[in-house]
Amino acid sequence: MTAASSHIPHLDAVLHRPRLFQRMAQSCRIVLVTGQAAQGKTTLVADFLSTQDLPTQWVHLNRAASDHGVLFDLLYRGLERLKGRHVSGREPNPPHITLGSRKDLLRYSEILITAMAHLVRVTPPHSDDASHTLNLVLDDLETLDPEGSAFALIDALLKDAPDTVRFFLLSRTTPPLSLSRYRMKKQLMTIGNQDLAFTRQETLDFFSPPDDDTVPPLSTNDIDKILCATEGWIGGLVLVSESLRTGPDLGDLPDQLSSDAFSYFSDEIYRSLSPDLRQFLMETSLFPELDTRILSQFFENKDVCDVLTQLERRNLFVSKVSAHPQWPVFRYNNLFKEFLASDLKMAMAPSQLVELNLKAGEIYWENRDHDTAIEFFLAAGAHDKIAQIIRIKGTDDLISGRGERLLAWIRALPSQISDTDPWLILFSTAARRIKGGKANIKAFRQALDLFQRQSDVRGILLCLAYLIEAAVFIRQPSTVILKWIKAGETQLAALKGKQRYTWARTMLWQQIGLGYIAGNGDIPKGISACRNAILLARGIDNPDLLLNASIILTLGFVQSGDFTSARDMLDKLSEVTGEERFPEYRALNNITNIDFALKRGDLDLAGQLLESAEADIEKFGLIFLYPGFVEAKA
Repeated sequence: MTAASSHIPHLDAVLHRPRLFQRMAQSCRIVLVTGQAAQGKTTLVADFLSTQDLPTQWVHLNRAASDHGVLFDLLYRGLERLKGRHVSGREPNPPHITLGSRKDLLRYSEILITAMAHLVRVTPPHSDDASHTLNLVLDDLETLDPEGSAFALIDALLKDAPDTVRFFLLSRTTPPLSLSRYRMKKQLMTIGNQDLAFTRQETLDFFSPPDDDTVPPLSTNDIDKILCATEGWIGGLVLVSESLRTGPDLGDLPDQLSSDAFSYFSDEIYRSLSPDLRQFLMETSLFPELDTRILSQFFENKDVCDVLTQLERRNLFVSKVSAHPQWPVFRYNNLFKEFLASDLKMAMAPSQLVELNLKAGEIYWENRDHDTAIEFFLAAGAHDKIAQIIRIKGTDDLISGRGERLLAWIRALPSQISDTDPWLILFSTAARRIKGGKANIKAFRQALDLFQRQSDVRGILLCLAYLIEAAVFIRQPSTVILKWIKAGETQLAALKGKQRYTWARTMLWQQIGLGYIAGNGDIPKGISACRNAILLARGIDNPDLLLNASIILTLGFVQSGDFTSARDMLDKLSEVTGEERFPEYRALNNITNIDFALKRGDLDLAGQLLESAEADIEKFGLIFLYPGFVEAKA
């Protein structure tokens, strides 16, 4: 289920904590806040940042963001929103490169760092001594898979982001990041469980809110007893406060009220709620976030916004993360959500849980949130529905760099589905890209054979495109590459004049261009194919295909020695990408500038450009650019 990216969470009423504010006000690049569940990590940081007039991106993580491609999209879109680049409800989407050996983690970190640097440049500090101009908060880090690729992306951002970007890392546990180097440099501040625990004065203030007469006044002995039982654990204080609404007797308060005792004590409060409200709470525990627009479709006869707002006002482990005027979004505290989910499993039969997951999946599907729909269908065991979504959305996931997650979904399906469906074979193979080597050729041919039996033209076009690419990257003989090129040209000729399968035709023309330029050596035909791809990409307004085809076309100009056309193409590429964020662009830009430097007799500059181009080609595995590099080096 997709993690949520937003601004600072909305806080309705909160107890300010100046002693911790003073610590966070120090000029450390990284603030690590760790503590047990319901210990006020999110509330503390949100309250602190709400006092600062600085752009802030707050990312609420869950397991889906363990894939660095998912995390990249969340961060990129959030940064673009902060830059003001999105238009009227349309999400900003990063252009993606589908070429090279898929070292996209390095690429993604560079793109994000460039976006951060832009924000830092356009957002000056608000005072003479201000040292930070952008805050990035990663909340619920403990939900990420420790073996997932997201932590490598976070490590790269911590290492290379501008010094004026400040990171807040919020987690129940210490995240598997390389933090020791920052501690040694005094760039890391840690706020732990004991720091977060309420002091006696904070506990007294918590139970003496100025505008709430529903909690009876407590004596100093009562405060001492509560503090002794909870050890300042904020979740425990909330539970005691809620319990006192029904009666002022503290006689039933256990001697130790820790997070381990949460289920026992919260059950007393939970059981005092109406059966209808308990059922609502249980069923909402299924959802990754409490989006009232979605929940209003799931609970057709209930004012979900009013219910959640009331729970938030009572501090019942619900917080508002988006204050949309009509459809606000809430989140449960993870500990409370786990409690509710456990109760749901005990209260419902497996068949009932399947029905709930199916219903939720259908609603997300209708709302075009296919990623979340798949997660619900996985929980329901609805494999046919998952396969159907993958057939529809697989190409988008591939080109947007989400191949690892796509592959995980396909692997979750029974082999009798994943090994016999040509679309699933195609997508799982394409997701592996260069890693599959010669095995990819065999798998693509298997999928192609199945598509041909089914007369599935779109599948045939895409299979041929990936076969050409795979043959180029594993350096198959030019005769083999030409065979697949000719097969592709035959298919395209049969579709001439027809407005069908435009995306697939564009992809095939692009790869035919790559095959001719980087694999077969017929540069004029490659340039012609790329121009066809560019025309089609513009027609369907697809920046990804336009960018990729333009890069291959530029390579064709370089290899033919037409550096003037290459320079013109690079200028157009700069307009497409917005910034020089892509290593392919930089490498080709340096290669063309080498020619101009040599014509001016500037050998030193030519040498520097050659080194820069070689560094990008080596670092990002841009093997398809080697011919152009060799041409420039000669």
